[in-house]
Amino acid sequence: MTIARHSIVFGVCSLGLTLLATMASERAASAGPDTNTVASLYGADTNRAGAADWFPEAWKATCASSEAVTGISQATTQAYVKSALCSTQAGLTAGASVTLNVTAENRRAKRIADWDHDFYKAECALNEYVSGVAQSPSTSNAAFKGIRCTAAPPGVSYASNCETHVAGTDDRGTQAVGDWEHGFYKTECAAGKVVVGASKSTTTDKFHRILCCGR
Repeated sequence: MTIARHSIVFGVCSLGLTLLATMASERAASAGPDTNTVASLYGADTNRAGAADWFPEAWKATCASSEAVTGISQATTQAYVKSALCSTQAGLTAGASVTLNVTAENRRAKRIADWDHDFYKAECALNEYVSGVAQSPSTSNAAFKGIRCTAAPPGVSYASNCETHVAGTDDRGTQAVGDWEHGFYKTECAAGKVVVGASKSTTTDKFHRILCCGR
């Protein structure tokens, strides 16, 4: 009888530990890792959000509602924008969006006084992040047209530890995603940061730099 009772207690304890381990595993699986998706805007639109046409007569890459732009790729010749890197962000649920044209200075905030001197800059408000980019529909001389700024959840702002990354080369704040656009230049934010602004040349209309900030 003593041995039987001990066996029952041991079996119950083992079952309890197994259930706890299973529950912990399920919680981890449901949380899931951050994901990164390359959204092209060369030749056609990529609309991961099912959003309305926020920049008519332009090619656009639009990230999903749980994603922010964290990088932009550019052709090594002709300098057109190829894709946006859309990355999930913990707790991110998209709010209202606005379109910023980059035909001149168009800044809803000034996190850094002049983060790309002598270039046109578009910059989202402090509580916004870039969720889409647009360029003219040309296969030979595409001009960078604008960005889509989306409001973050209440109480969230992107204005900390800002940095910039310049086009025309590989200028990446992290290599963790790997070579996500082989054969193209890549500008990319450091881990934990998102794109909040982008600039272009005042003479060639080509994409030039991204502004990245953290929470």
